[in-house]
Amino acid sequence: MKWQCRDLFGSCVANSQAMRERISLETVGTNSPAGRYIARRFTVPEAAKLVKVTPQAIYAAHREGRLPPADTDANGRKLGYTLAQLDGMRQLFGTHPWRKHAISVAVASNKGGSYKSSVVVHTAQCAALMGYRVLVIDTDPQGTLGEYFGYTAKWVDAGRTIAPWMFGKAESLDYAIHPTCWPRLDLLPANQELQRIDREMADMDLPY
Repeated sequence: MKWQCRDLFGSCVANSQAMRERISLETVGTNSPAGRYIARRFTVPEAAKLVKVTPQAIYAAHREGRLPPADTDANGRKLGYTLAQLDGMRQLFGTHPWRKHAISVAVASNKGGSYKSSVVVHTAQCAALMGYRVLVIDTDPQGTLGEYFGYTAKWVDAGRTIAPWMFGKAESLDYAIHPTCWPRLDLLPANQELQRIDREMADMDLPY
């Protein structure tokens, strides 16, 4: 009976992962981080508001060659600015927001399906859109948060999650930082290996 239960549980996990991958493919067409590229473009007034300058300043920067010519389609119509181009504007105008100390925001709940991952994703993307540097850390073994950015839990290396740091095997989290398609927004993804944290840390002698 024990082995039958184990095999049944393994089958359920595999089917769950396959279903989530299928949903991801149906939604955005790919499971890769690059596939989450944001096609949305921003007009001059929208860009000016986000970059914290006037539209006139952007026009002047184009005329003076400090900004490259605007992207256009085959008919010569301006396409607007990408997220990466907005970030380049902030670099040019020196308008990146700055703080001496980072702000940590935790979103937690024992209840499943309570929109934890959605809240984190939208909060992080909003902060990145405003020009802040953001690091999103997923501590849920299901790895749902990472899937928003193209990192399916099944393919995430357990050695590049928060687990080694939690177990005292790493002094910083640099090893686990993954880039996303959002400029200035990075991710520490998760996978099922994080289940070990709840099981094993209670009996470990750690400095925190």
